[in-house]
This record gives sequence, C-alpha cells and structure tokens, in this order.
Amino acid sequence: MLRRIGQVALGAFLLVAGTTHLTVARHEFQAQVPPWLPLDPGFVVIASGVVEIALGLALFILWALATTHAVRTLRSLRTAA
Repeated sequence: MLRRIGQVALGAFLLVAGTTHLTVARHEFQAQVPPWLPLDPGFVVIASGVVEIALGLALFILWALATTHAVRTLRSLRTAA
C-alpha cells in the first residue's frame, strides 16, 4: 500500500516538474544547465521536461494497471467462493 502511494506521489511530482520545465520556470531551469555541456540549454530543459512527463505518466499507467488487476483478482475470488 505504501509503495502505491509513493508511486502516485512520485508520478504527480514528475508531472508537475515536467510541466514547469515546459512553461513557467523554463528560464530558471536553463540557468541551471552547466556551461560546459555542449548542448543548447533550451533543448536540455525541454528534453528533460518531456522525459519527466513521460515518466510521470508511466507511473500513473502502471498504478492504474496494478489497481485494475487487483480489483479483477478480488472479484474473481469472490465469485469462486
């Protein structure tokens, strides 16, 4: 149970962080990209935001699948009994 709560919390955090990478805090995140990195800071911020959103969605999808599986298992156990 605690693992599922953590999974949902982390998913929500990643979605919010990824969204802020792409919207309101883009310039603040660009300032954190080290100058020695041979990539455009804007690209790094956008790419990391997209990855964070994808990971957050993946955690929610996995949670939904696990929850659906658990509900189906409980229903089948009730039917069998």
